Amino acid sequence: MATIVALIAGFALFKHYTSDAPKITDDLLADTLSSKIYDSDGKVFAELGTEKREHISLKDTPKELTDALISVEDVRFYDHHGVDPIRIVGAAVANLTGGFGSQGGSTLTQQVIKLSLNNTDATIKRKAQEAYLAMEIEKKYSKADILEIYINKVYMGDSIYGMATGADHFYGKPLSELTVPQMALLVGIPNSPNELNPFDHPEDAKTRRDTVLERMYHNEKITAAQLAEYKAVPINKGLVSEKRRIASMNSQTDSKYNNYVTQVIKEVQANGKYDVYTDGLKIYTSLDTSAQKYADKLATTNDIITYSDDRLTTGFVFMDSSNGQILAIGSGNRNSKQDVKLGFNFATDINRQPGSTFKPLADYAPAIEYLNWSTAHIIDDSKYEYSSGDEINNWDRQYQGEISIRQALYDSRNIPALKTLQAVGLERSLTFMEKMGFSFDRDKLGESISIGAYDKVNPLLLTGGYGALANNGVYNTPHTVNKIETRQGDTINMEPESERVMEAHTAYMVTDMLKDTLTKGTGTSAAIYGLPAAGKTGTTNYTDQEMTDYGISSSESVPDSWFAGYTTRYTMGVWTGYEEKKVYLSKYEQNYAKLIYREMMSYMSSKVSTNDFVQPNDVVSRSIAAKSNPPLLAAKGTTAVTELFIDGTQPTSYGVSPVDAEKRKAAAKKKAEAAKQKRKKKLLVLPLQRKRKNKLQVQRHQVQAVQAHQHRAVRLALRLHHLQVVNQSRKKPSKFLNRLLIKIKKTIINNKRPVIS
Repeated sequence: MATIVALIAGFALFKHYTSDAPKITDDLLADTLSSKIYDSDGKVFAELGTEKREHISLKDTPKELTDALISVEDVRFYDHHGVDPIRIVGAAVANLTGGFGSQGGSTLTQQVIKLSLNNTDATIKRKAQEAYLAMEIEKKYSKADILEIYINKVYMGDSIYGMATGADHFYGKPLSELTVPQMALLVGIPNSPNELNPFDHPEDAKTRRDTVLERMYHNEKITAAQLAEYKAVPINKGLVSEKRRIASMNSQTDSKYNNYVTQVIKEVQANGKYDVYTDGLKIYTSLDTSAQKYADKLATTNDIITYSDDRLTTGFVFMDSSNGQILAIGSGNRNSKQDVKLGFNFATDINRQPGSTFKPLADYAPAIEYLNWSTAHIIDDSKYEYSSGDEINNWDRQYQGEISIRQALYDSRNIPALKTLQAVGLERSLTFMEKMGFSFDRDKLGESISIGAYDKVNPLLLTGGYGALANNGVYNTPHTVNKIETRQGDTINMEPESERVMEAHTAYMVTDMLKDTLTKGTGTSAAIYGLPAAGKTGTTNYTDQEMTDYGISSSESVPDSWFAGYTTRYTMGVWTGYEEKKVYLSKYEQNYAKLIYREMMSYMSSKVSTNDFVQPNDVVSRSIAAKSNPPLLAAKGTTAVTELFIDGTQPTSYGVSPVDAEKRKAAAKKKAEAAKQKRKKKLLVLPLQRKRKNKLQVQRHQVQAVQAHQHRAVRLALRLHHLQVVNQSRKKPSKFLNRLLIKIKKTIINNKRPVIS
């Protein structure tokens, strides 16, 4: 009696579940539908899955393939009517006992239903509807029809559908030319297409292929000798090249904004329920086509910025600060081929170290959040080491002594950043950043993350983190897709939930410091006149071993240069570098990240008005004595600066600035130095003065001697003249006078004139 009641109840429940089962049409069974992607204005800009798939009829399908398929997926395919009770019981027992488990409970017919409806919900209702619909289509279609539908409809991974298409994609051959091991591989892939891809997971793919071969042996489709022979074949034998594989994947997309489309596909696939190539989805995104065109032009031409090298590459994400919607994605260089679709995306796929752009997120924001530091907090920028004993240097290998964290941040000092992280604690810092989408292998991280030594960052992640600063501490996962509409008419909201990851005062105080980066710090070339913005520069270094390996001699050469900046409207993260790390950025080339940001932000901001950041009520601004430690309100006449405090932590006492004492000391030192130089000069000049004075004295004495000689000569001449007159007046000249006259003449003649030197 109980059994009868249970059967009646089960039948009633089955009828209830199947009463609203969807209808299976010929179109659903036979066709796959492309998906359309819409921009922010509701216009289609891309269509996915538009390539014509290669269809193969059952009569042209190799018997070995159908033998393999039936052996592993539905050994009683020709005996049931859509549902296999024996298979269901067997699968249940196998799952309970941990047995072989090579087959599930669904028949091939049920799998065709699942593929047609794209319903992945693992519920009793879904299973009941599948069973009901499987029995219905077995009434309408032959076994051959159902096999043909499955073979042409099944997903093979790499955005490829159908085993005939799969044969060409993986092996470059038609199904009829494949070997049995190759057919077994294709038959096994649909069980888990991504995890059994022979390119990406060769070991798992071989295990699955061998399982298919073993089921063929058990079903007497191959011999034991053939089984051993086929299992010995390497899994990669006959596979096409990776280059051809990528080309095949790219052919599935028709779009002129492929850098953006790659991210759209990733987000839809991450949902796990839909396939963009076959499900006929309407995917609504936040793409701003004007912004995307400008981003593509900025990255791949020299029309906006003239790059020094066409190989120099960039990746950047341009996002709405308020909600995380990605408006544009830039990726590539001047050598990027416009006909290459869905290639490597430098904005979302790179894994590089972010350098000093990590300092606001890893160091200073946590210090304000957890330690209530003010922007005036003083740190000693002096010679220092990591806790491990390893040396740390500033970018200029100089020290500035006691400085505020504001100055430490806008001037990008490394030692204060490390000391800040140590004050916060590494674990607390990592937890803080994990709330903004970063993920860390903590066992491999150390204190060097304070200066960005973490090689798992890309512009997408960095833009998301800075977006939280721009949005008053509220984090929105950067995303391209806003909603999806299925072909059944269902709407799926894809907008991520907003999450507060830091207090508003933390975001504002960090932003206020980062404004100085653009006005007097390392990012002045990124500043845009009249636009209230904040940002941070970042570069990375080569290790000593890398410099040796790559033949790099200059310490100014770097592999990566970053800039992350934001306004109240937009947030942007930019990376620049070369595809090969061994090719370095010169000192000049390190500026391109800032220039790319400036051009993109200028272009977009010119179309809208941008408000300044609003100071939260729990943040107070005070004029304090510069470099006072702890901070003191500025006394009258002292050197003052304006700094921010969380309300309740601001100083109440007044004081003078240590800068003033330093200025007085510097002035006194300058005065003493001037006096010293004056004395030194005097000591050098005095001997010259004395020598000149002596020379003048000698010249003066010589002049006096000449004058005395002249006077004496005149006197002698007058006396001679007088004696001559007297002697001539005598009647008889006096002998005495004659002798005297002769003596005077000789004296005049022999008297020499002094020489003046």
